[in-house]
Amino acid sequence: MLFHNIFIQSVASLIFLRLTTAFTVCPLLGPDWPAPRSIHSSEAVRAALKNLTNELDLGMKTGQTDNGPIHPNTTTLSIALFTADDPSNSSQPFIWDYHHTASSVKTEAKSDSVYRIGDLSQVVTVLAFLIEAGDCHWHEPVTKYVPELKKAAQELPAESDPTSYVDWDNVRLGELATHMAGIGRDSVGMSAVTLEDLPLEGYGFPLLNNTGKPDCGVDKPCSRTEFFSNFKHRAPVFLPSSTPIYSNAAFQILGYALENISGKTFERLLETKISQPLGMSSTTLHALSDSSHSIVPSNASTSGWSTQLGDVTPALGLYSTVSDLSRLGHSILSSSLLTPSQTRRWLRPYSATSNVVNSVGMPFEIYNSAQKTTDHVLDVYMKLGYQGIYSSYLGIVPSYGVGFAILAAGTEEAPDLNAYADIIATNLLPAIVNTAASQAAENFSGTFKSRNSSLVVEVDSDPGMSVSKLTSNGANARAAYAKILGFEEDALSIRLFPTNLKTEPKEGRPGRFVFWAVFQDKNELEDAGTPTCISWMSVDSPTYGGKALDEFVFLVDEDGSTMGIEVPALQLKLDRAE
Repeated sequence: MLFHNIFIQSVASLIFLRLTTAFTVCPLLGPDWPAPRSIHSSEAVRAALKNLTNELDLGMKTGQTDNGPIHPNTTTLSIALFTADDPSNSSQPFIWDYHHTASSVKTEAKSDSVYRIGDLSQVVTVLAFLIEAGDCHWHEPVTKYVPELKKAAQELPAESDPTSYVDWDNVRLGELATHMAGIGRDSVGMSAVTLEDLPLEGYGFPLLNNTGKPDCGVDKPCSRTEFFSNFKHRAPVFLPSSTPIYSNAAFQILGYALENISGKTFERLLETKISQPLGMSSTTLHALSDSSHSIVPSNASTSGWSTQLGDVTPALGLYSTVSDLSRLGHSILSSSLLTPSQTRRWLRPYSATSNVVNSVGMPFEIYNSAQKTTDHVLDVYMKLGYQGIYSSYLGIVPSYGVGFAILAAGTEEAPDLNAYADIIATNLLPAIVNTAASQAAENFSGTFKSRNSSLVVEVDSDPGMSVSKLTSNGANARAAYAKILGFEEDALSIRLFPTNLKTEPKEGRPGRFVFWAVFQDKNELEDAGTPTCISWMSVDSPTYGGKALDEFVFLVDEDGSTMGIEVPALQLKLDRAE
């Protein structure tokens, strides 16, 4: 069962599914409540983690879970959950971890156990690019930074035959990073489904001579020269920016471009820009000489542990631990190595897919929780990886500042990690969302007053926070809002949703946290029965005196509790009354 189906059932059904009525809240895209603080101390989360451990323990005994079968006898794995909060200590940058060692594996799995991470290497590559070069290069042609492709574009021009030759002059660096370049999946010989060495002639396949067989990429990595000599002849799959086409070769080429831009090797960039700053000492291009922490289920050769991938490393080749990946995930969530604006531009969908709940990121596979138009939308940024008999899985939920990492190795093949991700989803995500709602009720709801003005904010079972009462200078401001909007007063819904516009408390002054209200008429079917939710089109209107009626500013202390609320359009500053 796929992760997104479980996520939909656990969050949408358990948390947000409401009785069908004529009125459905249409929230803004993003979290319904501010991201919870100190998640590890939440009673709901602690209970969820206990249940998670128990369910995994039972699965390891029986080989069965509510989310499908698992294979404990042949699977060694490590799991860690991390948050955007600062790690409590650098040696344990996660709030929970779990490990299981297959009976045939001699090295016990721990948080510092080293696995190969396969395609998850692409996340590290994109982060290294953003740190070193920024995101200003994404719209530049790859031929500007990779001379071999500039030459290929001249020698094999796509204009002469776009079905046979890639239009390299129109492939952008950002398209490489988002699997939107339309180029082949792997270099010759590297593909997991390369068939040249199989005896297929008896099934009608033509007999290949030596020139038709790859001379590198199978037993040894291709050099840069060999790679381009082969790959420039690969036909395009689609034109650039047409549809997502997964490509490991794209990240090999992106690695070459980054080295050209920076004047540094990829290995040096990994070490100085990511591994050293984050303390990711076990994340490397090559297996560490100290093998005491290495998870090698069989022997180093047949497991793929010792396979050297050469220049394919930016796509598939890194080694890491769940401790290191927790540090990586925390850094992404907290923007410790990038500016927050870079992170916002990075963590977003770049293309839809043929599955309406899936989209493509850079280089993430993104799942959202909305199965139907009335469901809450919450994006989960995933990256799955495989290399030899190793599997990896990284999940990040930016809206609520949480994530998880799974690394595994099988004795004969790479384990399927979907069941484990589903178990995490069913146990943890509802608890995270409930914690966010309960903290919102504790920190933001209440009655706020100033002379003859008042405001009541409540957290209920619907998304966001309800403004159930609003008076200004002794008058019923809710009634005025309803009249302005053309609603009946009793039918006016005012619900507040958090933004990322905030300041921290400083020198005795409270922090400022902006929320925007969504105004809706409870008497009307949402969007007149059409499958859309368009509250985003009405934000920042109407205005009075140059201030929007839907802007509310919460004044918060160092603990995140609301001391007062400003309503700029009404020129109100209200203090907490209880």
